[in-house]
Amino acid sequence: MVNLALPTVPKPAPGDHTSIAAQYAKAKAARDEEERRKRVGGWLSGSVPGEQKSAAEKLNEWKEERFKREWWWMIGLFVFFL
Repeated sequence: MVNLALPTVPKPAPGDHTSIAAQYAKAKAARDEEERRKRVGGWLSGSVPGEQKSAAEKLNEWKEERFKREWWWMIGLFVFFL
């Protein structure tokens, strides 16, 4: 059974106080390299970075298309009744 009254504090990593900074730098370099590969991969596949649409833009386009379809049906129905 775990005693919830006394929190367990993790032990510090072995090494000097700059080991956290070294770990951060290593992780940041890995992340930057991954982002660079994604950018280069996007260029090679023909897509331009930053061209992806946000969810809000996609939703607005879908709503606009739906609105147009509905109006075309209404215009067609009106012409049919004439």
